[in-house]
Amino acid sequence: MTTRGVLYLHSAPRALCPHVEWAVGGVLDTRVSLDWIRQPAAPGSWRAELSWQGEPSTASRLASALRGWQLLRFEVTAEPVTGCEGEGPLEAEISRLLGKPWDDELEPFRHAGEGTPVRWLHQVV
Repeated sequence: MTTRGVLYLHSAPRALCPHVEWAVGGVLDTRVSLDWIRQPAAPGSWRAELSWQGEPSTASRLASALRGWQLLRFEVTAEPVTGCEGEGPLEAEISRLLGKPWDDELEPFRHAGEGTPVRWLHQVV
């Protein structure tokens, strides 16, 4: 099952451009050479676009590879595919982001402490 989408690199400093190409190429498992053009909205920055095709998880892998890079503005789109719209059920993703797997892991330990004395702190200085 494959889908397609577009990676919009809205602005990046010139020195970051080859690193972006390398990271994107790593996700797509191919050499990437983008046509960078000046970004008029942010002088000194460059912009590029890349149409991609891959597994439904490609958009999130691209976003993960580029997130946290300072001075880089980007967005990734992906078309829905039959049986798989986007990255999966929204409820499951929100649950994961809110820490439900960690909460589930701790639940047996919470019950193991039932009946043990608890010291309540009424005033902390």
